[in-house]
Amino acid sequence: VEELGGHLHVETGREITQLTLKVSKENVTKAVSLLADVVRNARLSDEDIKTAKDIVQSQRHEGEERTDEVVFDNLHRCAFDSTGAGLGAPINGSEDGINAIDRKTLEDFRTTNFAAGRIALVATGAVNATEFEKAASASFGDLAKGSAPVIDTRYVGGDYRLWNLRYKTTHIAWGFETCGAACEDSLPLALATQVFGNFHRSQHEMGQHAMHRVLKVFSSQDHSTPTTTHFPEKGIEVANTFLNQYSDTGLCGMYLVGRPAATAGDAANMQEIWQYTMSEWCRITQKLLHQQELEQAKVNLKSQLLFNMDGGSNSAADIGKQVLYNGRRVPIAELFNRIDDITTTNVQEVLQHYFFARRPVYSFMGYTYPLANYEWSTMWTYKYWY
Repeated sequence: VEELGGHLHVETGREITQLTLKVSKENVTKAVSLLADVVRNARLSDEDIKTAKDIVQSQRHEGEERTDEVVFDNLHRCAFDSTGAGLGAPINGSEDGINAIDRKTLEDFRTTNFAAGRIALVATGAVNATEFEKAASASFGDLAKGSAPVIDTRYVGGDYRLWNLRYKTTHIAWGFETCGAACEDSLPLALATQVFGNFHRSQHEMGQHAMHRVLKVFSSQDHSTPTTTHFPEKGIEVANTFLNQYSDTGLCGMYLVGRPAATAGDAANMQEIWQYTMSEWCRITQKLLHQQELEQAKVNLKSQLLFNMDGGSNSAADIGKQVLYNGRRVPIAELFNRIDDITTTNVQEVLQHYFFARRPVYSFMGYTYPLANYEWSTMWTYKYWY
């Protein structure tokens, strides 16, 4: 890599492992050859394996110090079967699982997963398509076909609580099961997340959606008109939507971070914020999704799709996921046309299928004692609050 003047980055997700190599346009052929060598012929000596284990263990410990990663790991662990593999397993694995890996395990994994039909080779930027295709055929053309064992993804739901009353904050992630990435319901779900978008307390007047105004004031609502009842200044820090989709399933919901009020009477304000965010999803599911909300969500989603194409690395990652999930690169113009065709009724019908009266999944961490139990909170997916 250093001889090519390049930069190699490896990222492992729950379903996709991504290797990104940045080089100058004169070294594209050499870069493809180097990637093929890394994928097909990486050294698996005892010393190399021990070094890799130490690195992964270090990454695992670092991940355990990042609260958001712990919350989402627990969310997936609770949502899906907590087996040693699959979507319910932590991204960085467990200590026992890492220590149990040996040369034979890695060789079997490489043979099974790094095979033809399971790899997408993508190039963006200053690339000669003909030259790149020849290099890919020379380096990967004789790759044997393989089929990794299919891991049955079974959604379970429930809640996962990590209590720590010494925490000054409460972290809540709630979600529900969705379709896979290739499903036609993906765009309406993406638009639903963009209706509310992401909120941070430091945004001040940037968050203009009704939910953002209520989170800043935290008052009761009368048809989206906030009253003047104020709540503790630091009650809510973050309220972000998410849509994590995989080949055959997904999770959609919100991630909330806030500070419970100091007084005993207001200690449950984070529960009220959690309940309110779910009731807003009930509102657009059951009662009314305003046309203005949908139009703004379409603008936000189109902007996000364009941001995904900003920069060579982002563009390559986006193309790779589309090829693996959809079997092709979906043109941006086609995506825009499909987004424009979606109506408020389409979004509501999709949410009524995936969200309404469905079994949710929760992950809590920190100062969580005032939060409701699972049985009570499940009715928030269908009880009408307005």
